[in-house]
Amino acid sequence: MAAQEDSLYITTYNAYIANESQKVHDTYHWVSEHWPLTRLMPKFLFLHALSYVQEGDTESFRESLEQLTATYPSSDVSPLASQMVKGIHEGRNVQKGATNKGMTWNSTLQQEGSEADSTVIFIDNDDIPHLLLLAYKTDSISQNDLLFEIAKFNFENYLVKDFDLEIMTTGELSILIVSKFDNIDALIEYHDRMDHSATLSLPEGIYMIDISETNFRALLKGRTFDDYFQWVKETYGI
Repeated sequence: MAAQEDSLYITTYNAYIANESQKVHDTYHWVSEHWPLTRLMPKFLFLHALSYVQEGDTESFRESLEQLTATYPSSDVSPLASQMVKGIHEGRNVQKGATNKGMTWNSTLQQEGSEADSTVIFIDNDDIPHLLLLAYKTDSISQNDLLFEIAKFNFENYLVKDFDLEIMTTGELSILIVSKFDNIDALIEYHDRMDHSATLSLPEGIYMIDISETNFRALLKGRTFDDYFQWVKETYGI
């Protein structure tokens, strides 16, 4: 039974990714009737809700999310659904993002109380874990909007893989850190999926920075983004 449920969920997930919203709705209703107690019911309902976005039906999207949070408050998708409902009630209307190079990049990510190390260097190694940094001016956008856009994108595009999301703020600069990329190739694939996503809607004013965990630690030790960008230019010619 569990294997059948998993197989049907994967099929439904693939239908959602393929924008086959009616197939997702039909499967959800079938599961509701025949397998109402399946452990995957919250996920089927979440796909059902998200498919209304593809159809431009905001009201049904909201109603389905509210049903999800009320019926399955402890499910793993309920926190994201709650954020989406909050955004709808706040009249949330975000647009495709644009990079913002007008920010000041001479600040450091060094945390208060930690010791700076001016001798730390950046290292060229593509085969170590990497991070995606989504940087923006502090208070220029809603952190909740950004968090649930990325969380929704991860849910839609990675059936098994989980990514960690963390917000870091230092002065006028804030960063959403997306981690758990095994190497630069995994991060490049992530960018490719973002570029081809029909549902990702980032707030304006986001600047994306690819960096290895090792080089990110150099920023935490007192090196600046300007230092890093200069190193990238000298190392890769970009």
